[in-house]
Amino acid sequence: MVETKKTRKPRKKTFKTEKLKIGIIGLGYVGLPLAIAFAKKYKTIGFDINPQRVKELQTYYDVTKECSSDAIKNSSLRVESEPN
Repeated sequence: MVETKKTRKPRKKTFKTEKLKIGIIGLGYVGLPLAIAFAKKYKTIGFDINPQRVKELQTYYDVTKECSSDAIKNSSLRVESEPN
């Protein structure tokens, strides 16, 4: 039997989005804006192997100038250099 839109069963959600946690590895010019965007809706943790980079981001400073200090400060993003 060929499945069509009329015969297709709706898929069930396999997770609850309010409990979803996202991890972004690498907080460079791509990772940081992505992490801030996800942090607007989900609990988000950003990881970077450079401890200096993490310290800068924890003081709301982005050396790449991809994100403003206000964008970093107003996000719920948690920044770490080592997974806990």
